[in-house]
This record gives sequence, C-alpha cells and structure tokens, in this order.
Amino acid sequence: MRIIYIFFLICFIAISFTDEMIDENLLFGQEQSIATPNIMIDNKINDYFDKETNSFSGSFSSKGSYALNRNWLENDGAFKTNKLSAYSYVNILLDVRLKQNFKTFLNLQANSDSSTSTVSGNLSYSIKELFMDMNINRNIYFRAGKQVLQWSRTYFWNPSDVINTQKRNFFNLSEYREGTYGIKAHFPQGAGVNYYTFVELNNANNIDEIGFAGKAEYLMGNNELAFSIWKKKGYYPIIASDFSSKILGIDVLGELALSYGENTPRVKIENGSPVVYKISNKWVPKLALTLSKTYNWIYPDQISITWENFYNNSGYSENIFADSSLLYTMLTNNLYEPNYYAKYYSALFLSISKFPITDSSLNINTLANLVDGTGILSTGIAYAPVNNFVLGSTIYCFFGPTLGEYTYSGNRISIEFTSTMSF
Repeated sequence: MRIIYIFFLICFIAISFTDEMIDENLLFGQEQSIATPNIMIDNKINDYFDKETNSFSGSFSSKGSYALNRNWLENDGAFKTNKLSAYSYVNILLDVRLKQNFKTFLNLQANSDSSTSTVSGNLSYSIKELFMDMNINRNIYFRAGKQVLQWSRTYFWNPSDVINTQKRNFFNLSEYREGTYGIKAHFPQGAGVNYYTFVELNNANNIDEIGFAGKAEYLMGNNELAFSIWKKKGYYPIIASDFSSKILGIDVLGELALSYGENTPRVKIENGSPVVYKISNKWVPKLALTLSKTYNWIYPDQISITWENFYNNSGYSENIFADSSLLYTMLTNNLYEPNYYAKYYSALFLSISKFPITDSSLNINTLANLVDGTGILSTGIAYAPVNNFVLGSTIYCFFGPTLGEYTYSGNRISIEFTSTMSF
C-alpha cells in the first residue's frame, strides 16, 4: 500500500507549493461586495446564452500507411511480408443550442478502410456522441445520452476513468473517442466546489445492471483535487482520486484508482495448463503521474514536454507474449487491453510548434512497456499550407525484443501520410 501513501503525499506537496496564495485582503478588504462591471458582464453572458444557434462543423481525414515487417530485412527484400493500407474517415458535428444552456449535440463518424470489402462496400458508420443538455434554473445541469466524460486529469493513462469505453490511441492522440450511454448530473457549488453523478446504462438490460458513479471536485487556488467512486453489479467497486497543480513552473497531474479485487480477468499456468482467473481479496492500486512544462524559444510556449508514468498493480510482471499458450488464452478470451496489460509503462511527448517553419510543427513521442522492454518511437511533421487544412507525415519505429507487446505483430517501421480538412 506504499504506492497509495506516496500518491497522497504528492497531492499534499502539490497543494502546499501553490504558485499564487489566496490574499484575504482581496477577499474581504472591499466595502462594496458586488461590483457593477461584473453585473454588466453577467448580463452580457446571459444575453449570449439566451440566443438560439445552430452550428454544423466537422473534419475529413485520409491516411495511408506502409508497414515494413521484420521479415523484410531477413528475406532479402520480400515485399510480400509488408503491408500497405489506406483509411479515410469523416466526422460531422451538429450543435443545436436553445436558450438557457439547453442544447443537443451529435458527432457522427463514417469510415472507409481499404482492408475490408463486403457486399455493401467498405463503409462503416458510428455515432461517437449523441446527447442533450438541460438544466434546472441553472443550478443543476444534466446531460443525457451517449457522451464522453471529461473526468480525468492525466494525459495518456487514466486509471480513474472507468466509465469511458475507449482509451486514448497512441497512433491518433486527437481521435474522437466512443461515448458511454448514461445520464450525468452536475451540481456546482460556487467557483470552488463541484459535485457530479453519473448513471451508466451501457450493457444494462435490467435495472439492477445499471452502474453508478459520483465525484466531488475541489478548487484551492491553482490546485484541484477530486474524489470519485464507481459501482456496478458483477464488478468490484472502484474508488479514485485525482489532482492537478503547478510546482516550480511544472504542471503536475496524478490519478489513483483503488479496488479490492481486479475486474479484468488474468491468465496463468496452473497444473501445466493456462487458466483464466480473477484477483480477489487484495487491494489493487493503479497510479498515473504526469509532469508537463512549456518553454519559450523563438515564440512563447513553443516547446511542450509531457512525461507520464503508469503503475498497474494488476498488470503482468512477466512477458505473456513470449508464451504462446498464455498469449492464445489471453487473446481468445478478449483479455488484452493495449497499453494497460503490463505492470509498468512510461511515455514522453515532445511538441515544437512553428518548426521548422512557421506553418508546421514537429512531434516526437515515445511509449515504452518497461516489463518486456518493447516500445514505439514516432516522429511526425504537420504542415498547414492554408487555414483548416493540414498535411502530415509520421514514422513509427517499433523497438525491443521480437516477442513483446509492441513488436509481436512483426512491424519494425511504419510510415504514415495524412491529410485533414476541417470545416
């Protein structure tokens, strides 16, 4: 349990080292408690939210990639082991806003993949989000429908996020994620306290299969601290905490999830054969810690660096990909979750805007499984010749032992070209 104490120690230190302390004189030194300019601003905000607006926007992206398999290096250029693929998708966003913060939102995605071909073609459709916002006298806010909850703090790994069905994709960090069906309620208590509840309806055929979650969020100066809990029939309850702060100019973010038992089954060898089992009667912590900072170079905040580490107590401390029987059992039972299967991970994200020219940016990202020693290094350049249009090129290198999480597919190098148009 030492990892839990370390997490809360970091929370305490982060809150103690606030860059800006609250000055009580600023709070209580004025005789006039309500300022006239604030009233004027509030009236303008109210007028804005009383307008009815409809907005239609979206983006179209096309990708082509060529993956070089490791066998290509061993078979004197046998191109049959490589893979060429093309992929296109469009996202259509419809936002209908009525008066007083009532609105409806739709995110519809259509995909076309060159690797699939059916009688009806290679097109597929999905609704990423579809929800309705409403409120009671602007005191309680509700969101009903398929939605992505923004309850997490850390960038890539989110152990406290047990509601969203889709995790972040290292190969497309800006991808729209799949939402979860449910009803969210938000109870704001001034500027520094927020309470949330969520009724989860995914895969709920009966009322006793509905999931419930609650969250309390507190703002203290530049620091935010939150506590949450989630419970659903047939699963171990999960309690979680997250925080964000700034220490010595560095943004520090963290998440901790804790359950008495593990909801995701594991595989192991028992009596010479692979078996599926669940961890029980044991506390299972999961922790993500992020350090992020921007630097001025030619332009302000031109360089951005984010370093994140993930500890997964229920993850494997051995290389399952090196054992064919365990790997087969894990895959056939759908127990493998990318980037969450091992006990230790680390990632580094570097971005340089307006480089090497003002209309382009450079990104260098790396993701590593610290248990089996495999990882991914990506280097990409995005170029915007005109507004709302971006051309990109990324090279992915897969390194480490042959049989590991990020090398088992056989790919050693993958080259990707993208074009994205926003409207």
